[in-house]
Amino acid sequence: MRFLVRADDLFVGADFSKWDSFISICRRLNVRPIIGLIPFCEDESLLRFSKSKIVDLVHIKEWEKDVDYLIHGTYHRYHPITSDLLNRSSKSEFAGLPYSKQRRLIRKSIKWFEDNRIEYKGFMAPSHSFDKITLKVLADEGIKMISDGYGFYGYNKYGLLFIPQLFSTGRNFGFGYYTLCFHPLTTSIISIRNNLYLASDKGNLIALEDFKISNLLHCLTVIITIPLRIIRYVNKN
Repeated sequence: MRFLVRADDLFVGADFSKWDSFISICRRLNVRPIIGLIPFCEDESLLRFSKSKIVDLVHIKEWEKDVDYLIHGTYHRYHPITSDLLNRSSKSEFAGLPYSKQRRLIRKSIKWFEDNRIEYKGFMAPSHSFDKITLKVLADEGIKMISDGYGFYGYNKYGLLFIPQLFSTGRNFGFGYYTLCFHPLTTSIISIRNNLYLASDKGNLIALEDFKISNLLHCLTVIITIPLRIIRYVNKN
């Protein structure tokens, strides 16, 4: 088993101490996480974690040598939805919007990264919520990878590379590759540390470039995730 570490909801103005603690743990474990970076955060549930010492662009650029950034939406602002591609959420920043509006949002995010000279390796949708139009926009804008989906191996679909994300902890089926998903602003750093050390004991913590890609293995094993999909669909509704 192999574990890729993912952390969501970094933005300029976030609580520095929480993010600095998370990255320090990753450094001690010699693991390179992927981090969802929000260009223009307007989510009040996240903005309330802004403290006296906040994350600024200097910190983000400094951490770039230890992490891989992914575009994590645009504003992290939601509208209600009835369905999306993964059926994991009742809200979305992208799903349900027309192509033109989704493209404007994603282009605005790309421009922010480019203007600030911050490299991005792919995309992760807020609340794991997107639709086929989102994927079409990503492909059209040259984004090649998305952190999401069901499965135990990376796979290619809709013109994109999917790096699946199943659990937030070290739970696993005894084989395959997993993306552990953490939220440093809203989750206890002790809990994150314990889960990371547990995953480290169970198998190897890996970087994004080491996540195994196999369409064949994905097709052979993805059926195992069907009960998990059903549970998440029922819970959402």
